[in-house]
Amino acid sequence: MFIWLVSLIKTLNTNEGKMNLNRGARKRETNEGQQPETQPEEAPAPVSNNPSSIQGQTESANQSNERGDLGLQSHTEVAPRTEESMDAAWWGVGADWASTILSFFSVLLVIYALRQTNKSLRLAQKDRAAATRRSISQSAETTEALKYGSQSAEAMTRVAESMENNATHIKESVEASKRVADQQMVIGRMQMRPILSVLIGRATYQDSRHNFSVCPIIRNTGNSAAKNVRFRIVASILPALLPQDFKFWLPESGRGGSNTIGPGQTGDMYASIDDRVHDDAIPKIKAGIENALYVWGYLSYQDAFKKTYRTTFAQQIFWRQTGIAGEDGFFPEAIEGIYLGRHNRSN
Repeated sequence: MFIWLVSLIKTLNTNEGKMNLNRGARKRETNEGQQPETQPEEAPAPVSNNPSSIQGQTESANQSNERGDLGLQSHTEVAPRTEESMDAAWWGVGADWASTILSFFSVLLVIYALRQTNKSLRLAQKDRAAATRRSISQSAETTEALKYGSQSAEAMTRVAESMENNATHIKESVEASKRVADQQMVIGRMQMRPILSVLIGRATYQDSRHNFSVCPIIRNTGNSAAKNVRFRIVASILPALLPQDFKFWLPESGRGGSNTIGPGQTGDMYASIDDRVHDDAIPKIKAGIENALYVWGYLSYQDAFKKTYRTTFAQQIFWRQTGIAGEDGFFPEAIEGIYLGRHNRSN
């Protein structure tokens, strides 16, 4: 508004200056046009009858007439120009006023635009502030939700870890229970399984009717029956001292069998040598001097769970006198023997 007032005052001053200039110009032109009329009349020269004087007066009169004509002509020419200058000045004043009015409305439009812009800026600031508050509120809510979500996730993680630990403990407990059950089953099977042992039994030395033969005893020292008992047995005369690398063989001609032996019960096996020995060698064989009677073999059996077990055995048999001779001259003898560890094993 202040700028518009300054522009208006400047325009008015400019128009007033132009009008003053026009007035000054018209005044000068008027003075110039009237100057020949206001000049004082010269005193008439005395009439002289001198021809040269008459000629001079005539020339002076002519010059005066010419100056009057020039003044009149100048006045006539100045008047239209003055009117044209006044018209141009008034048109300039009108144009200046029109420009001033347009400037005024332009200023009003600018002021209105500035006010609208200010309102828009204020509304934008309010919207931005509201958006900022909403964003802050949403951020706070999101942060709170994330916090609760994080706490919930941590809680679920702890629950999952606890469940995993419980599952691990349960698994360990189940495995421990399984191991205990397996051990109890093993112990139960071991306690209830059949255990077959081969003991030194009867034996017969060679005479006129018999060859050397031996009857080992099978005894079930376990708590359950031994089923499908099968054995293979061999008897032979071998050196009294066997070499360390001696292998106990089982020829095709050996004996076999199948039976069931209950707990605490016994069974017999029988084997004899095929060839007869010289009668002089019989006492030495009976005493285990130089040569001796051997019996060996294996037996297999199953328990109630159809698990198969195997027992190997090897024995050296000899006779020992136990008293005085009888009426027939023979001494009572007891059958004894030793178990050979190299071939006495059981699972």
